[in-house]
Amino acid sequence: MSMLQEIAYNGEIQPTDWHPRDQYLNLDKGFGAVPTDQLLRLSDVLEASSRPDDLEYASTALIEATILSPYRNIDTIDDSIFAIDYAMHLMEQSAQGYWDDLERGFQHPDDQTKALRAEVHLAFGSIYRDLVCGEITDHSRDETYTKLVKIGRYSNELSQYAQNFGQKAAGLTFEIATLLGGLTDDGVLTPSMSRAGSGHYNSHATYDFNYLQLDEHGYVKVNTPVELKSEHHQGRRLKAESRYSPRHVVLVHSGKDLNLHARNLPRIFGHRSLTQDARRELVDIRAGLYGSVTHARREYSD
Repeated sequence: MSMLQEIAYNGEIQPTDWHPRDQYLNLDKGFGAVPTDQLLRLSDVLEASSRPDDLEYASTALIEATILSPYRNIDTIDDSIFAIDYAMHLMEQSAQGYWDDLERGFQHPDDQTKALRAEVHLAFGSIYRDLVCGEITDHSRDETYTKLVKIGRYSNELSQYAQNFGQKAAGLTFEIATLLGGLTDDGVLTPSMSRAGSGHYNSHATYDFNYLQLDEHGYVKVNTPVELKSEHHQGRRLKAESRYSPRHVVLVHSGKDLNLHARNLPRIFGHRSLTQDARRELVDIRAGLYGSVTHARREYSD
C-alpha cells in the first residue's frame, strides 16, 4: 500500500498518518469542492470520537455531503432527511461537549464561542432539511429566526462582560445579525462548514457564510462564499482585504456594505423576539448583502 494518500486541497499530497480531523480541515474549503463520498468517509470516522470538535466536523461533513449529493432525488428524500437529522444529532452532542468542557474548566468560562457556533448550526436544522427537500418554507425561516435571535442576544450580552473574550463574542454577534438578514425568499445565507471557518490549515481561504440560491428543481444553483469584516476587524482591514477576491470569496464590510454597526446590535437583540425596529435593521443588511453578492458575481462573469 502506498505511503501517501491524496487529500483534496489544490492537488497536494498529504501523508496517510494524518488524523482524520486534520484531513478534514485541510480539504478545499469550498462548499461542494470535495467529493461527497470523501466527506461521508471522514464523517463516519470522526463521529466515533468523543471530542466535541470531531463531532462538529463529522456533522458539517455530513450536512454538506447530503445537501449536495448527486444521487438526491424524490426516491431518496427520506434518506436525505434522515442524514440531516443524524447530522443534527451529532451537532447536539458537539454542543453539549463544548458546554461540558466549559463546566469542567477545560476552557476559560468566557470563551463560549465554540459552543455558540455549534448552536448556530443547530438553529439551521430546519433550513438544512428544507434544502434537501428542494424548498425553503416560511415555517423554517421563522423557526430559524427565533433560535438565532436567542443565540444572538446571549452572544451580545457575553461580549459586554467577557473581558478577555468579548471581541470573539462580538464578532459572532455581527455574524448572527448578518445571518438573520440573509434568510431571504430567493436565497439563504447559511454558516460556513467547519473547515471553511477554521484557519488551522489554509488560513488564507477562510470565510464565514455560504449564500445559496436554488434552481427551479430545488438544487443549489449558485453558492457564493462570503467573508464578513465587522467593526472589530477594522485594524486589520488592509491586510485582510488583500486576501480576498470577488472571484473566490465576497468580502463584506458590516458598516460600509450592510449598515451594521455595534450600536445596531442592541436594537436587533435587545428583545426576546424581532421588533419592527429590528426588522428594519435587517432590511438594510439584506439589501447590502444581496447587492455585494450580485456585484461580485457580475465582476466574476465579466
